[in-house]
Amino acid sequence: MIGLKSRDVLKDVGVGGPDVGNGEGDVASSPSRELSFSNIKNLSQRADNVEKNLGTLLNLAENRTAQLASAPTIWPTAGWPSSGFGWRADPFTGKQAFHQGIDIATNFGNPVFATGDGIVVELKNDKMLGRSILISHGWGYSTLYGHLSKILVTSGQKVKRGDTIGLIGQSGKALGPHVHYEVHLNDRAVNPYDLIVEEE
Repeated sequence: MIGLKSRDVLKDVGVGGPDVGNGEGDVASSPSRELSFSNIKNLSQRADNVEKNLGTLLNLAENRTAQLASAPTIWPTAGWPSSGFGWRADPFTGKQAFHQGIDIATNFGNPVFATGDGIVVELKNDKMLGRSILISHGWGYSTLYGHLSKILVTSGQKVKRGDTIGLIGQSGKALGPHVHYEVHLNDRAVNPYDLIVEEE
C-alpha cells in the first residue's frame, strides 16, 4: 500500500533471529555472549536505527494513505455516461471539439459527490458550465463539476471523498440534466475513466 519496493528504504530492519555460533552447547551461556559495555552500546545503536526506520515507515504510510484518499477514484454521481473524454462532435455546433471531461446524465436534483478528499478552491456560474465547483486534491490533482442546479459547499471548505457537494442540473450550456466532470493532473486534463476504480 505504501509503495515500498526496496530494502534500501529500511536499513537494518528485519535483522534478528538466533545466532548459533559454532553449534556447541547453549548459546546463551557461552562466554562470548556475555554483555559488555560495547555490546550494550551496539544494541542501543541498533534499537535507535530500528526506531528511526519505523518512524520512516509510519511517515510513508501516513503520506500514502492521504494520497490514496485524495485521488479522484469514484463516480461523481449515480447515472450513465452520455459523452466521453476526447474528440467529439460538439452537440451545439456539430463541429469537432475536444471534450476535456465526461458527461454523466441522471435525474435533475440527484446528488453530486466529491470524488476524493480535497479543498474547494473555486465556485463559478458562467454561460458554458453554469454553476460549477473546482476542488484541489493535492499531489497535482484537481476536479471540476459543472452544470449543477445547486452548490452545497463554500470556497475554502474541506471535503471528503463521497461528500455531497452539489445537485445535478442543467445550468449553462447543457441539453439535459447531467454533470460535466473533469480531472486534471498537473494542470492537464486526463481521462477520468482511467482513475475510477469503483463499479458503475
